[in-house]
Amino acid sequence: MNERWRSTSGMPTLRRSVLILILAANAVATGSPVLAAKPTAGAGGTETNDPGILRLTPEQRAALPAKLAQLENVALGARRASGQITPATIGDPPASATLATYARHQRRWFYCGPATVQVVSNESWQIYSSDPSGQNAATNKYTQTFISATWTKTDINLQTNLGDLIAGMNGATRRPSNWAYVQLHNPSWASFHNAIISDVWAYGMALAAHVNPRKANSNDYLSSWSNVAPGDYGHYIPLRGYAGFSSSSAVVYYNDSSGGRDEVTGTLILGATGAFSNLSSTVYQTMMNRYGNLVW
Repeated sequence: MNERWRSTSGMPTLRRSVLILILAANAVATGSPVLAAKPTAGAGGTETNDPGILRLTPEQRAALPAKLAQLENVALGARRASGQITPATIGDPPASATLATYARHQRRWFYCGPATVQVVSNESWQIYSSDPSGQNAATNKYTQTFISATWTKTDINLQTNLGDLIAGMNGATRRPSNWAYVQLHNPSWASFHNAIISDVWAYGMALAAHVNPRKANSNDYLSSWSNVAPGDYGHYIPLRGYAGFSSSSAVVYYNDSSGGRDEVTGTLILGATGAFSNLSSTVYQTMMNRYGNLVW
């Protein structure tokens, strides 16, 4: 097992120097995730078509039982003692946990996929640089063009298909043993939030959501897109942490790669680059406003 994950009980424990933990009393609801488990006719494109439920790879299928067990542990642990979480309840999820990810600006207007993979990859390799450049080999484990060419096929397709994003997140990261990123399709809000808690707190791994950051006729939008007119957008963002357990007040922390200009053509890119937060229910709804896909 990699030295980053150590355990005396068989469950991975996150290094404390990177994770910010605050214990508090709250409850977390449960829900049943719908997981990738069967093939569909074509993978589809994340920008133009609903990809549906993707086929599991052998690695993902082998890793899934442990991930599901940990997801249930999160839900059960947060419900102990009528939802009261104290420092004495060993194994219960803390009220807040955040990974030290740093946003990267997407090199091309259609590069949100490689930028998301890059942010998740850098944190997993303990690369903590605030330089927003996605092409600086000195401050990134992999450049965005390398990620596109090696895993996400973004330049070929002029978009990042969901299956290729998952391939990039599994290929570019340093992961716990027998652990893999998989698709969580159309989850309840509780399953969405619990999955963030599970990956961030128990495994020290960031996630990715495919969202419509500012959908027309929806009151829910990302703060990183607050200055953008509502429309039909497809966008990936890395999720880096959470605070709280209630659907009315819990928060999700994320990075965004958008904004600025395309570094090749000069085309204006909508949104903003940086670290942001929104109510968890808001981030969840922006995901459901697209195709309901979380990569956890």
